[in-house]
Amino acid sequence: MQSRAADSSNLIDSALANKLGPNRALVYSEELGVLEKFRPYAVPSAEWLEHVRTQLAGR
Repeated sequence: MQSRAADSSNLIDSALANKLGPNRALVYSEELGVLEKFRPYAVPSAEWLEHVRTQLAGR
């Protein structure tokens, strides 16, 4: 997630986290040596999925 340039540099040896917009994060793959920007989202709850299922079934 977005952080100060100094914190970002200490954590990932890059100031890129300082330039992130809202709802963005960085993940680093040590195996590939790649830093990737992504949008972190939570897995939907079972209740929400059931609500969507019933709504779609009613169409």
